[in-house]
Amino acid sequence: MPPFKFLSFIIFNILSYSCTNSTGQRSPDVFLSENFSYSELSNETKEILELWQPYLDSLIKNEKFNVDSSVWDTEIDSIGGIELYYHIKQADGPINAEILNIQKLDSNKYSVKTAFYNLSESGKSNNPSLNCIYDIVIRKKGKAFKVYNFLSEYTEDWSKKEVGNIVYHYTPSYPFNLIKAKTMSKYCDSLAKFFSMESPIINYYIFKNSQETFYSMGFLYNRDMYDTYQIFGRADPNRNIVYCGNNSEIFPHEIVHLYTHKYYSTLHSFFDEGFAEYLDFSIQTKKISKRKVMANYLNNNPQINLSNILELDDRIGNGTSYKYDISCLLVEKLLEKDPKQGLHKILSGGTKNEDFYATVTSILGIEKREINNVIRGWLTNY
Repeated sequence: MPPFKFLSFIIFNILSYSCTNSTGQRSPDVFLSENFSYSELSNETKEILELWQPYLDSLIKNEKFNVDSSVWDTEIDSIGGIELYYHIKQADGPINAEILNIQKLDSNKYSVKTAFYNLSESGKSNNPSLNCIYDIVIRKKGKAFKVYNFLSEYTEDWSKKEVGNIVYHYTPSYPFNLIKAKTMSKYCDSLAKFFSMESPIINYYIFKNSQETFYSMGFLYNRDMYDTYQIFGRADPNRNIVYCGNNSEIFPHEIVHLYTHKYYSTLHSFFDEGFAEYLDFSIQTKKISKRKVMANYLNNNPQINLSNILELDDRIGNGTSYKYDISCLLVEKLLEKDPKQGLHKILSGGTKNEDFYATVTSILGIEKREINNVIRGWLTNY
């Protein structure tokens, strides 16, 4: 079925979907679409359900990520399912999962499509919203079925090119730019020197845009796929992979994340984004214009208290955000304030919010309540 027809079919089902328990409350659950008649399913299809359904149930109900070797082929991918896990855990409340479709692709391979619905925290909503639609590949290995990472399936026929410590993956029709790739490799050398570490071997996947990037992860739909700017990146330090949805050999931001995530488990996520922006050579000319936007926005909104910056809604429009742009400014100023020890203090400061504020105030020598005035003062220069 063509993707647009399949999504139309899904949306129709979502509009008509409703599921409550005997008390009228909603709770996390895994169920089959009404399109299935279980008694009419083949034995192989039932075997796949018996593999996938319990795994989904554990995924939406458990707090910790668990790779079940009885489900995933861990010889191929030791942390199979982690993209889906992280996406689900970002949801604000409980989630239901509906197995929509099981399609036989060849004699030993099936595709299984699952929809995930956001439920209200109270469990009382009768109108669940669509969180994502996820597609996985299940193959027969010996006598048993196993689940495979969708990325390997999606990029099976792609070209590869090794440049320095980076292995590029791209479609055969992509006009690979060796000069840009060499620039990226030299950049990795500079990062290794900056962080005092060795550069890992990086698998760098080039995608056209946000939509294609998420398709490669197995998502047929999630909200981020349709981001206005259609540029998306993600670093996977567990596999040394960067997903680069900007149609280019150059995506410094995600490369920085690979270094920081891999070697500094004590770095706060807000600082992590700040470093990625601060060290991104491809956006240097944009930083000034973004700071002007931020300065103007804050001047027009004097009630915003940057002393509680981690508690603020992040997106403020025009491609600008606290998480990226203020954090970048913070990293820059903290390193200027303490060029000898500032880097170590930030990287090892801790992951809790109180750790973040403690690092900022200790390097700047101020109280937390003064952060608002200090940052606004920096932005007056723009």
